[in-house]
Amino acid sequence: MVGKIPLSVQFKREGAALVRRTSAVCGVPFECFFAFTFWRGSFWSASRYHVMFGPEQWPEDTSAYLSRIVIRRWREDDEGLFCESVLDIGPGNDPRVTRVGDRAIVLFRGALNSDHPYYIYDIGMNRLLPVSVEDPWFTYGKNWMPFDNGGRLGAVHSFDPNLVLDIDLETGLAIAETAKPGGFAPRAAHDNFNMMRGGSNALFRDGVLFGFGHATTTPSHHLPFQWSLDTRRNASFWIDSDVEKISQTGFSIVDPTCIVPVGDHRMIAGFCCSERDWFYDQMFADILVPVSLRPDTASACALTVDVSCFAEGAFSQLMLGERLRYQVESNVVPYGGRRVDHREGFLAFGQYGTLPPNRYLVSYRYRSDAAEDQRVGWADFCICKPNECIPVHVVDLKGTDNQTVRIPIEVEVELARDERFEARVYSRGNSILTLYDITITAM
Repeated sequence: MVGKIPLSVQFKREGAALVRRTSAVCGVPFECFFAFTFWRGSFWSASRYHVMFGPEQWPEDTSAYLSRIVIRRWREDDEGLFCESVLDIGPGNDPRVTRVGDRAIVLFRGALNSDHPYYIYDIGMNRLLPVSVEDPWFTYGKNWMPFDNGGRLGAVHSFDPNLVLDIDLETGLAIAETAKPGGFAPRAAHDNFNMMRGGSNALFRDGVLFGFGHATTTPSHHLPFQWSLDTRRNASFWIDSDVEKISQTGFSIVDPTCIVPVGDHRMIAGFCCSERDWFYDQMFADILVPVSLRPDTASACALTVDVSCFAEGAFSQLMLGERLRYQVESNVVPYGGRRVDHREGFLAFGQYGTLPPNRYLVSYRYRSDAAEDQRVGWADFCICKPNECIPVHVVDLKGTDNQTVRIPIEVEVELARDERFEARVYSRGNSILTLYDITITAM
């Protein structure tokens, strides 16, 4: 059952940005991935209202899976954006929005329990259509990037090959251009797909398509980049170091959602940010920041993003359990975890890295099958010199009754030139203990 979706949602001003922060909990509905457009004098958005499930709890009954597309109209004032109307248009994932002439069009992937793989929704006509591509070799995928293709709906489907679709807004029938073989196409180890993936809606100027995408290096790390397709559909990519500053505030996933022209003299870009992949309790932030268009849109770096509201000294590092060094016999488990079954020893140690001088919050996310009053191990944060390890803070790990929990500690760090930090997790061998991640964030 879908409960009533709340109307009272807002984005608050934080310097030049508009921000909505959410503490999301597995099993509890929440809303994120806001993609905006400016249409008929108001901001409109499409977003995802859904329930996260744990890393080993994929729903067996897809009819009970909750992931809905929500349409909102907004009012802007000096304090931020305030929702004035809300509409649930049905199941779906990760929407994007664009204007096509005087129409506001939402393009989104179907959910696990949808009847079709892709949909378009016309906000003004309140009409939902499935997208159909009459090509037996076509793979729908996701993260399509819509744009106004001279009064028709275009969509950048993929890089490698570089493929653009033309979609009929009256029928949903899509025709694919002849695919252009891609050039730069690094493969992600976890799924063997191209790391360079879709992001915001696309902009179309002088025959050149451009926008923001995200590079999926691991399921828990999405790095934003700028891209362009020239008139011959050759692709160029540029890692955006300005947008990367957002990740340093504690978000390992930064997914572009929209680029919104507002009149003739204002433009904003949207990003959905999360601490890591969507299988854990965590903080989300949907962020809108000012963006400007550079004169040379033929360059892959066509957009300049204003991230002045984010602190220059921000720092955050996510270390997955599966990627840390370990000493005890153990196994890798979804997503990014390492599990030991009743064996004693170090489940994680290292990385022997450097940190800028600061006060840090260090969090250990883990799970144990033991009761809550049982000591199952310990975690610590150490300052290391060659052949010497000095614990700065040690905390006992208790059983969690198979619930995933996070244990935070605060540490003051000022490393000498010959010092490195180390974060360790030790199993006492009396339970099934899983370490999912260790995060270090400047306070």
